[in-house]
Amino acid sequence: MNDKLLFLISLAVICLPLALALGAAGLPMSTASLAMNPPKRVKVLRDKFGQHGATLAIFLGLASVLFLGLAGFIMRLKFPDWASFWLGWPLPLFPLLVCLGLAGMFLCLYRAAWQALRDHTRLRACLGLAATAMGWLFSFFTLTAFRHFVVYPTQPTAGTDFFLPPLSSAVWLILPQTIALSLSLAGSSVALYLIHRREKDDFGRDYYNYGLKLASKWAFLSLLATMVLQLILGAMLWPQVKDSPVRGLFFWGQAVSLCASSLACLLWVIVIRSQTPLRLKGHLATAWLMVWIGLSALCAAYARLFLG
Repeated sequence: MNDKLLFLISLAVICLPLALALGAAGLPMSTASLAMNPPKRVKVLRDKFGQHGATLAIFLGLASVLFLGLAGFIMRLKFPDWASFWLGWPLPLFPLLVCLGLAGMFLCLYRAAWQALRDHTRLRACLGLAATAMGWLFSFFTLTAFRHFVVYPTQPTAGTDFFLPPLSSAVWLILPQTIALSLSLAGSSVALYLIHRREKDDFGRDYYNYGLKLASKWAFLSLLATMVLQLILGAMLWPQVKDSPVRGLFFWGQAVSLCASSLACLLWVIVIRSQTPLRLKGHLATAWLMVWIGLSALCAAYARLFLG
């Protein structure tokens, strides 16, 4: 098999659990914010939507942790040099594990307290926001551990500022891009979960029509923000990339990502404008698939540029 094709396939496989993890991180925040002082006419609908989203976040979080553990085991066997880096000092693995543990704890409390704190939505929302904050902090520590992530790529340097990138670092643009993508995957994922639960939790057609549109709006607006940040970073990097050997992969990775994201946005707009969104299951599944493809293509462009 062609080395480049094998690289792209491997990266797509890696990005699948990454997409699950990002969705799990964004779900508590999205469901918590929607449940804060909703209009009376949709209060019950949003409460059910939030309960579904909190449950899904636990499932996605467990799946991503299992994938992460498997990846770490494989890395330890196949790439001992990488393993020694992650276990070295300053210890990249320690803050990651702390964030992961706190995110899991807050997420479980958030879901467990859904009924117990039914009349204390602000307190319940704080648990959800804390879970998402820990998930996003995990993303920050992961990005800063790869110290190649600077706007003008240079070799990483050792020092006490391991987790504090310079202002020129691309982390400060990739991080908000990751956060926006996390919220988009949260909306896209919960839409698929609602379809899955349609026959098991028959809360009425009105609820599912409302929930699918709400999830699609959340996914659509967040992915638009992701695309804007992607264009800004791409424009900043292009002067350094245009004469380098990775120019082709960088350009086509960005192009494929933007095209896939644009198609996902178009599909969500169709769902939002439809009077019968429950009939558009294929649109919602394809939109999630396009986000995953876009994430994989973007990671391919960044990986070759920053990591060699």
